[in-house]
Amino acid sequence: MAVDVGKVFEAELEHVFRLLDDQYLMAWHRFPDTHSAGGRGIQPQPSDYLLGLPPGASVPSSQRGVNVNRSVFFEAKASEKHRTMQKSAVRAEQRGFIHRYAGLLHLPYLVCHYSTLTGNIQMWDGRAVSEAGAGKRLVAKHLLIEFAAGTGRKLNKEKCACAFQEFFSLPDKLKTVKLYNQF
Repeated sequence: MAVDVGKVFEAELEHVFRLLDDQYLMAWHRFPDTHSAGGRGIQPQPSDYLLGLPPGASVPSSQRGVNVNRSVFFEAKASEKHRTMQKSAVRAEQRGFIHRYAGLLHLPYLVCHYSTLTGNIQMWDGRAVSEAGAGKRLVAKHLLIEFAAGTGRKLNKEKCACAFQEFFSLPDKLKTVKLYNQF
């Protein structure tokens, strides 16, 4: 049985998240996967992950500039067929969650796409993805960042951690610890 590229990407991402937690105190939580459980006893989740950014970090947005919220919904997508994210990669149910949770809670929502063809990660503004009309393509202005991330199904974890650190403007661990010790 072939292993789903999306599951492989999520496992690779979790290694990157662990590095970011160790180096920058970026917290992360994996929501249970409704589809892996076959819908048995697990309600649909708002995203794959919830990220907790340390004080001083920020989230770029194509619609509102920079968002200083430190909680971020994060959806992971991967493809072995497409070089860029396709709107169809985000199911209608997920687009509804993006619209509902990001709007209701006023939290940023990012869709992270990895292409095994290019080895690139693209970070998309989730609200823009959810608002793209039926049959419409994703608009490049909602692509927040694209960077070389790996080869095939394997990510260069250090390179990805560095790109995420720059993207989120994560302060180093020492600054964050000093800030926490002030309280």
